[in-house]
Amino acid sequence: MIRSIDKDGTSFYAYTTEKGTNNFICPVCKHDVILKKGKIKIHHFSHKVKSECINQGETQLHLQTKLAVYNHLKANKDVSKLMMERNLKQVIPDVSFLYKGNYIAIEIQHSNITNELINKRMAHYRNKNIFVLWVIPDDIKYIKDQEENCVSPRLWQKHLHTMYFGNIFYIKNNIIDAYKYSGYTLNVPYGEWYEQGGEHIEVGGYDKWSKRYRTLEKKLLNCDILNNFKAVIRPTYKNIPQCKIWTLKN
Repeated sequence: MIRSIDKDGTSFYAYTTEKGTNNFICPVCKHDVILKKGKIKIHHFSHKVKSECINQGETQLHLQTKLAVYNHLKANKDVSKLMMERNLKQVIPDVSFLYKGNYIAIEIQHSNITNELINKRMAHYRNKNIFVLWVIPDDIKYIKDQEENCVSPRLWQKHLHTMYFGNIFYIKNNIIDAYKYSGYTLNVPYGEWYEQGGEHIEVGGYDKWSKRYRTLEKKLLNCDILNNFKAVIRPTYKNIPQCKIWTLKN
């Protein structure tokens, strides 16, 4: 986690806080945390003792992306109520803020997650009138073939792709690239042989749609979180309940 609080509820961010300046606690579980400011890993807070708290366990890339998004939004005068890791009880968005009358949450997903949990979080956000943008750090595109831009998306990535009307968003620092998963064909090699009774057998020699792989098709690169997105109420569709999303304008 990047943000902690003291006993009075005052927020402290790891990158602007010095060791020994206060007694820090987790905003969620209220247990003691310690400030870690090394030279290799990004500055962060960690629980003093092993905990089951949900506010922990993020990768370095996750933390770096969160901080980059926060700093980018901090420079925009139209953004207010900006905070990292805001404790909304049922959900803890990586970054949340108010922009032109809309409350927006950014969810950075860098690990596996179930579709059911995504839907559950989206229901909580909907009930709180918050529009959500899910983004994936750039290093996990799962590219199988760089030349053909072939990927093997996980179930939760396909779920987000459907939720955002055929868009999937990858992020590097604060820059978002919007892609589309389109079909990918596999070639079934031609083969032939003769059975013992002399029957001539031929197989393959055609292309078929892959169930596993998709082509990562560029839609809009170098998107800005604010200028290129809009608030949309997404209607129920198959296994996706009605939800509020922050998605591409075009």
